[in-house]
Amino acid sequence: MAITRGIMNWYSSRNDDYVPPIVRGMQRTNPKDRARNRMLSDDEIRAVWKVAEASGAFGALIRLLLLTAQRREKVVTMRWADIAVDGATWSIPGEAREKGDAKELV
Repeated sequence: MAITRGIMNWYSSRNDDYVPPIVRGMQRTNPKDRARNRMLSDDEIRAVWKVAEASGAFGALIRLLLLTAQRREKVVTMRWADIAVDGATWSIPGEAREKGDAKELV
């Protein structure tokens, strides 16, 4: 919503006839109210792992996410160039908007 509001405000600064329909304070929820406060138990992780084993490519993705504890976007954008020649290390490239704490996973 913030991106859309920014685009609309940019356009309205260049067009006197346009009034953006999105104003500050229109957020539906407070991000702090949506913060996660629950983690999967060991039994739940085992159950997810078991189902993922029989679920083809999507199941393999779920297992890789569980093993690496990385965000989905990091895993799906992984490239062969990010993996060491020995196949034992995945270097996760940091991006400009990140905190700069990209790590190597072994």
